[in-house]
Amino acid sequence: MSSLRPFRNGGFTMMEMVMVLVILGILATVLARIIAQPLEGYTEMRRRAGLVDVADHALRRMVRDLRTALPNSVQIGCGGQCLQYLGVVEGARYRAQGTGDSLDFTKSSDSFDVMGQLTLATVAAAKTGSGNACITGSGPNRPWCVVIFNQGQPATMTEAASLGYSVNAYLGISGAFPGDIATLSAVNPTGTGVSFDSGVGGWHYAAPSPQQRFFLVDTPVTYVCDTTAGTIRRYDGYAITPSLLDPTSVATTVASLNGLNPSSALLADQVQGCQFTYVPGTPGRDALVTLNVTLARDGEQVSLLDQAQVLNLP
Repeated sequence: MSSLRPFRNGGFTMMEMVMVLVILGILATVLARIIAQPLEGYTEMRRRAGLVDVADHALRRMVRDLRTALPNSVQIGCGGQCLQYLGVVEGARYRAQGTGDSLDFTKSSDSFDVMGQLTLATVAAAKTGSGNACITGSGPNRPWCVVIFNQGQPATMTEAASLGYSVNAYLGISGAFPGDIATLSAVNPTGTGVSFDSGVGGWHYAAPSPQQRFFLVDTPVTYVCDTTAGTIRRYDGYAITPSLLDPTSVATTVASLNGLNPSSALLADQVQGCQFTYVPGTPGRDALVTLNVTLARDGEQVSLLDQAQVLNLP
């Protein structure tokens, strides 16, 4: 006689299935956290790195540009969100005395010898004109200016007229009283001589430079930090305008710039804030420009600061 064994079902009970599902859920949650946290950290790091890269590029460009600024030409406006300066192509020394074409600061003059010579690249690229075209002109063919002993003072043309002279390149040429800026009219092919034109009879440079320096200026440059648009833009190629930078309004400055038909380039986006400051130099140290930029995106924010020393001895 064969023995009978009790029948057993090979499946799982409901309780066992529930336990398995609970355990799998716990494991999935733990694994998700283990995997997700590094991925989220990597994504946040990439986002911050992108913001840092944009801000760093903007600051590097601004610092590089500022190192070519005409001494005493840096201006801050728009509550610290606008920065303007006059860009120098090259500087050298003029002949003040001796045999040759010396520059006379007491009477009308229109040329001088360069002590040494300008670089051939500058000679080849030189843009010339007549009258006050370097001040009023705009666009890529705007003539260069010849500046001697710019001190950035007096601040207004009314003050200059009362003093009878101007050593502020932004004021340009007005009347026959001496100034510090004139239009480049010619450059000797070897770079050993420079001619200039003020467009005003009897005009001459107001004051000699202690180091006999002159500078060739190609264009004003303005950086505008527009937090409403979230951008920093660079403007150049426009006419020299004394009252361009509104003391409180970015919108007013941008409107004024657009009226001058400048070239414009986007330097940074996602900009949340900027603060530009300028500390004038002394005979013992250069001027200092401090640039603070804040960028933000998708909840991430970075702030970078950089500084540029600017020559202040004209």
